[in-house]
Amino acid sequence: MVYRDGLMPIIGRSLGPRSGRIGPLLLLLILVGSCRRPGGAESEIEQTYRSACGRCHGADGKGGFAPEGQNPPRNFCDAAFQRDRSDEQLALVIRSGKGSMPAFGNLFTDSELRGLVQKIRRFRPAEEAR
Repeated sequence: MVYRDGLMPIIGRSLGPRSGRIGPLLLLLILVGSCRRPGGAESEIEQTYRSACGRCHGADGKGGFAPEGQNPPRNFCDAAFQRDRSDEQLALVIRSGKGSMPAFGNLFTDSELRGLVQKIRRFRPAEEAR
């Protein structure tokens, strides 16, 4: 954008000849910063699961291999696992840890914790997958 005097006005003042480049850049930063990613909170929960839970439980939720002498991570696709645990119990284990699973304490907000529990609940039990 070219101004009559070559200066970019900001609330009645000019910042000088070089400031004409700042306005569009500032506008771009504001627009990019205010954009939401597609999927919003669900995408954030998916990312949180991948980085915090998926390393041990796997992207598919089926668990994995444990170091010698430790129990393997829980298989979230196991029907008995899903049936025998309440949402509150899952949240408590995420916060407090259990066995070889580390405690995440207050790393997650209550909203993120609920999202992680919902993510765990979305894994299809093996009995139903057939």
